[in-house]
Amino acid sequence: MTDKKNEIAKSHVDEQWINTPFSFTKIDKQCTLSQQHILFCVSSHLQEYVTRYFNEKREKGNLRSDYMFEVDKEHVAMNVPKIKLKLSELGIESSHYKDLRKTLKELLDFSVRIKIDGKAVIQHVFSNITEDIVTNGYTKQGVSYDRSKGEVELKIDPVVAKYAFDMSQGFIHHIALIARYASRLNTPRIYLFLLRQMGINKGKMTIKVPFMQLKEYLGMAKIAEDGTVEEEQYPKFSQFKKQVLDAVQEDFAKLSKEDKIDIMFTDCTPIYKRGQTRGNPEALVFKIKRTALGKAHINGKILDRKGLPKASGTKEPVVGDLFAHVVKPEKSKIQMEKCGEEQWNEFLSRIIDPSQTTLLSRVKFLGMKNQRFCIQASQEDFQLLKTLGVEKIAQEFFNCVGSFAPTFYQG
Repeated sequence: MTDKKNEIAKSHVDEQWINTPFSFTKIDKQCTLSQQHILFCVSSHLQEYVTRYFNEKREKGNLRSDYMFEVDKEHVAMNVPKIKLKLSELGIESSHYKDLRKTLKELLDFSVRIKIDGKAVIQHVFSNITEDIVTNGYTKQGVSYDRSKGEVELKIDPVVAKYAFDMSQGFIHHIALIARYASRLNTPRIYLFLLRQMGINKGKMTIKVPFMQLKEYLGMAKIAEDGTVEEEQYPKFSQFKKQVLDAVQEDFAKLSKEDKIDIMFTDCTPIYKRGQTRGNPEALVFKIKRTALGKAHINGKILDRKGLPKASGTKEPVVGDLFAHVVKPEKSKIQMEKCGEEQWNEFLSRIIDPSQTTLLSRVKFLGMKNQRFCIQASQEDFQLLKTLGVEKIAQEFFNCVGSFAPTFYQG
């Protein structure tokens, strides 16, 4: 199994993982896979703004708006950056002019339904799209023509940007290319939904979700404020199970074998109200498991420490601190001191993101080691400290950004 995980780590060391605001994932209901992929490309180019938002939120608290691109708390202006994408990211060769024109038109026509002042309106996602070209191309006959530089510049509509980047809803940490890897339209959507539910349920791998909540997230149901269903695709659960759940589960299994997805669900059981056995269930219970790639990703030692020497069975036991990038013999372990509770509480006060807060709620503070936090946590949660960005916040807290010294020790 270890050899398999090391093999995955080598083949996917360049796999890009991004943090996408949950609110942003809700705008692509029932979009094509190519449209979903474009949105994830946009998200991948906004990672520095996500990081900047959380840094500002920690510094300013409630003085920092929850909307990522608002310049002040009064909601009077949106500073939405332009996003430059390479055509290769969209799966298009610049020489394929017809494909490029078609894709740009689809992008301009791409619209979503959002609520403004309580009313649902249709709004274009991108307010402006510009293709970068240069006029130094020549035909064989010597005639000049415009040549594409292989890039397009997108501007997200400010109205959509406010709705789609509401950071109070937290973010989802996921594979950037999931929509390109997927074969089924709903695979990326259910993938994101399950990751979200895992975060809400404190990392549990068996989760119960309201059935209509899932259908609404997938864009297959419209729910009124009083809870009544106004519109619904696949009104028969048997249809929904066959066309959506079974198809996506099959796609998950395929992607797992190809090491292109980090979680999958092995079972989905409908839960009915007492006395009911037919029709729409009240909830669904998903049994989720991490794939080999998923286990490799949360194990920082495998993904991020390629040069780390392996422990030998004939030598002294070796303890590898997850974030230290060093190894230490057991006899030289740093001793823990029972102190630092005020520092720990101050550190917790800086945590804003819901997924990080949920993770730290499962962690027990023990004391200090080498003037850093010593904690008790499951192996998986300890790995998630890095994956979810908690380690980076701790480095800022201890003023040791860029250092290889650990910020967390496992007690």
